[in-house]
Amino acid sequence: MRCIEEVPDSVENVTGLKFSTGVYDGEVRHGKMHGKGKFTYSDGSVYEGSFREGKRHGKGKMTYTTGNVFVGSYKNGKRDGKGIYKIALDGTVVQENYVDGIKQARGKCIIS
Repeated sequence: MRCIEEVPDSVENVTGLKFSTGVYDGEVRHGKMHGKGKFTYSDGSVYEGSFREGKRHGKGKMTYTTGNVFVGSYKNGKRDGKGIYKIALDGTVVQENYVDGIKQARGKCIIS
């Protein structure tokens, strides 16, 4: 993701930083999303959580335009580790495990 605005390295917290794929509000280090923040994608999906060097990294919550929600761990911009996926349509909640963005086996339904 490339920032389409110039951001000085000294900026620590920003609002409305525009990217080609959406808008970011949160902490910045060396012109990149770094720390806690919120990224609103052009399609209306929203990620709230931790960033490192411009990528989702650490704990975060991704809310999709369908209302579905994923809460879990990210590493270098990809889902990594355990997470919970809630399907808005019927309220089903599934525990999932990812490695480098790839779901490992079938998720375990914990509420349906």
